[in-house]
Amino acid sequence: MNLEELQSYEIKEHKFLKDINSDAYVLTHKKTGARVVLMPNDEENKVFYIGFRTPPKDSTGVAHIVEHTVLCGSDKYPIKDPFVELCKGSLNTFLNAMTYPDKTVYPVASLNDFDFKNLMDVYLDAVFHPNIYKEEKIFRQEGWHYELENADDDLKINGVVYSEMKGAFSDPDDIVERQIMNSIFPDTPYGVESGGDPDVIPDLTYDDFLDFHSKYYHPSNSYIFLYGNCDMAERLDYIDKEYLSKYEKIEVTSEIATQKPFDERREAVIEYPLTENEDDRDKTYLNLTYCFSDYSDRELPIVLRAFEYAFSGNPAAPLRKSLLDAGIGDEVYASSDCSIKQNLFGFYAKGANSEDKEKFLSIIKDELERTVREGFDKKTLLAFLVREEFKYREADFGRIPKGLAFGLDLLESWLYDDNLALHHMESLEVYKKLKEAVNTDYFEKLLKKYFLDNNHCIFCMGVPVKGLTLKKESELAQTLKEKKDSLSAEEIDKIVEDTKALKEYQKTPDKKEDLEKIKLLKVSDIKKETKPDRNKLYELNGVKYLKQDIFTSGIAYLTLLFDVNSISIEHIRYMPLLANMLARLDTKNLNYGDLSNEIKLNTGGMNMSFNTCRNIKTGEMKSFFEINIKFLYENKKKVFELLSDVLFNSILDDKEKIGEYLSELRSQGESMLISSPHTVALTRATSYFDKMFKINDISIGMDAVKFISELEKDKENSTDKIIKEFKILLPMILRKENLFINLTSPSDKQNELDDELSLFIDSLYTLDIEKSKIEVDCNEGNEAFIFPGQVQFVAMAGEYISKGYKYSGAFNVLRTIMAYDYLWNNVRVEGGAYGCFANFTMSGLCSIVSYRDPHINNTLRIYRELADYVENFECSDRQMNQFIIGAISDIDVPQTASGEGKANLVYYMTGVEEKDRQKTRDEILSCSMEDIRSLAERIKAAFEKEYICVVGAEGKIKENEALFDKVLNLV
Repeated sequence: MNLEELQSYEIKEHKFLKDINSDAYVLTHKKTGARVVLMPNDEENKVFYIGFRTPPKDSTGVAHIVEHTVLCGSDKYPIKDPFVELCKGSLNTFLNAMTYPDKTVYPVASLNDFDFKNLMDVYLDAVFHPNIYKEEKIFRQEGWHYELENADDDLKINGVVYSEMKGAFSDPDDIVERQIMNSIFPDTPYGVESGGDPDVIPDLTYDDFLDFHSKYYHPSNSYIFLYGNCDMAERLDYIDKEYLSKYEKIEVTSEIATQKPFDERREAVIEYPLTENEDDRDKTYLNLTYCFSDYSDRELPIVLRAFEYAFSGNPAAPLRKSLLDAGIGDEVYASSDCSIKQNLFGFYAKGANSEDKEKFLSIIKDELERTVREGFDKKTLLAFLVREEFKYREADFGRIPKGLAFGLDLLESWLYDDNLALHHMESLEVYKKLKEAVNTDYFEKLLKKYFLDNNHCIFCMGVPVKGLTLKKESELAQTLKEKKDSLSAEEIDKIVEDTKALKEYQKTPDKKEDLEKIKLLKVSDIKKETKPDRNKLYELNGVKYLKQDIFTSGIAYLTLLFDVNSISIEHIRYMPLLANMLARLDTKNLNYGDLSNEIKLNTGGMNMSFNTCRNIKTGEMKSFFEINIKFLYENKKKVFELLSDVLFNSILDDKEKIGEYLSELRSQGESMLISSPHTVALTRATSYFDKMFKINDISIGMDAVKFISELEKDKENSTDKIIKEFKILLPMILRKENLFINLTSPSDKQNELDDELSLFIDSLYTLDIEKSKIEVDCNEGNEAFIFPGQVQFVAMAGEYISKGYKYSGAFNVLRTIMAYDYLWNNVRVEGGAYGCFANFTMSGLCSIVSYRDPHINNTLRIYRELADYVENFECSDRQMNQFIIGAISDIDVPQTASGEGKANLVYYMTGVEEKDRQKTRDEILSCSMEDIRSLAERIKAAFEKEYICVVGAEGKIKENEALFDKVLNLV
């Protein structure tokens, strides 16, 4: 059967997309009007999604809660959590669901054809026939519910989405972005919070929740996408016969309203929380955002990203410089959003003050007028367009399947116009046109049209308020007290009964016959062999040179590693600053703006960082100053000229620029602490006993942010110290004896870099230096860090190698068991946390961390009971099969060329040989219940001494203060 023979669908459009080397078909399902796009090609990582327009009318988070709940059982698969069953036991390369401001999307991906069909079917049945109509407890578990263990307890609110959004409403960046979106689109679905406002989520009733699903989750409102090497006709025929044909076409009113332009600029103010002890000076957000109404313009998204670079991305951008010179903010940037119906572009200053408002607006206006009058710097625009085209051609989306990235791009026009499904899929001609337009007034005319002549804009100010979280927690407690006081004894008893009933529902195992309705691969279907080692070690001018023969579409992925183990920790503290500031300073040949442009014109990226690793066999730790560059071979000479200019000719004593970047890094570091507290807590907990993680904490973790903050407080003196350290560090780092080279590229191209690399090696420092070594002491002591949020992130870490135990591949299976059984059920399902993760490394580290968790003590209790759970672990043969396949799925992740090259480099540096990976794979594939139970002693040894770090809300941490040796402020 071919597509033309399908009677149930009408082909609306067929074309070949040369940009991505794929056919594309746009179809409509005749009976229901379901919209379909197919992209058949040779890509083995197949992708499917079904999406729906889901415009919310309020901030109860109904779209988000429906997204969570439809994956909790369906007609065909009547178990409590088919999603988890798929995560446990499929070879998926992507499995998730996403709620956007105007749509909800359910994507899956897999390399295995059987697995792919199974994933599709579970998701299709979930969205069309969910169990939410049969079981209200699903809504209460995933959305929200009142909770009372006993009649005398304080009334509480719990729920997975409720906890998730309390976390989302803790991040100042998110709070400000949300206010901008709501304020600039007051008359549209974008004027409310689709994810749910925790203050409003409890207003959602079960009936309204069901009404939302029944209205929008219909084929007539659906968007179906298939990509890759599969039988598209067979898949569409199945979707029709099994699902779509059972429905009649209906009119679904889900069109996204267009916001009428404002007659004049509007203003909004939003408060965000600080802890009681934080200084609120220099903490205000200032923003000016413009709205444009043409989603159908293929050029505009690229133009707006070019404006981002021209106004703030280039270190020498005039607007950025003008705002910083005026003392407005310590981090200035521009950002665009073209993923919704009406495009947005905003100017931001973080770390400002409310009195800066008029000056902020005046400087932006003056700079816009000057740019329209005098024109953009042409090289700046061209540099950006060349880099963006490089990224577009490279199509490297990391762990996100390429087909999914393309499929989501479709929705930026398809969601709003059925005739524009493929509108954004051919951009090479757009880049060509825009590069030609650089030398005209095209960009300046657009700037005038969309900014100076546009009143649809909003000024938004994010104002810090000390103790706001405590105030909100107190208000909620009072509201809940009043609610409970208003209840009759019978109503209170009903809540107690409902709480117990929900917990009983959560603990009750699914029926064996229902679980078996989800089809599974067998372990015997899994490839037995590990991926072969691609590393080949050479030597160039006395320097070790690792090469991987991997097809890269003509791109060279080059990594230069400089071993810095001979440098003391006092100097290492400054290395991340050096990595961050190099390539942002003037050199003897180029000012920093021209340098930024030249790097964009000639490379796909030049990045520097400080990193650590450990050899799994010797336990030896290494620290590196790392340089990563990707470029086309035709640009190799210029690339090495730029690299040498940055490393050897940078003007290091520019106090003004270094001070400016210091403030920016402090701001970014504090944002990182607030936005990624789970990572911060985990690094900190491990640093209590592990020297590598102690160095990580000092260099890139919590200690690093505090160090930068201290430097910034005394900027006048600290810049002199920084300059001195930079001048000491470069000759210590950039030495031939420190260098290790890694290249990912096809073998027929690899030798083309030898001449440039040889010259580079010869240019390295040779003068005598005093050598030292990295020495750190771990500071034992459990800590809690108060942050201005409403949830917790609870981390515990340990290790077992020093106690005489060895790593086993069974730990990979245990990680899957933790993620989708023990921690999932106890911390997420019953505890109400948004997530909880465990990791067991080949070097013997064990770690667990919860994410957006309403608890502390209860979560730690669950961690403490882990060893007992493992010691008494039981499961069926089917479940063990699932856990093994889930563990293999985590290993057999499709990799881009750069990703595969980086993985091979990590294997080499950590001493993980192909035979080690094969041994691990064999231990996974042969894993038994007894193998899992045998890990209990290692877990007991690892967690014998508890190393705990918690980042959380002030009230909750003070309730549990006795658990910690220290309680400190995160920022």
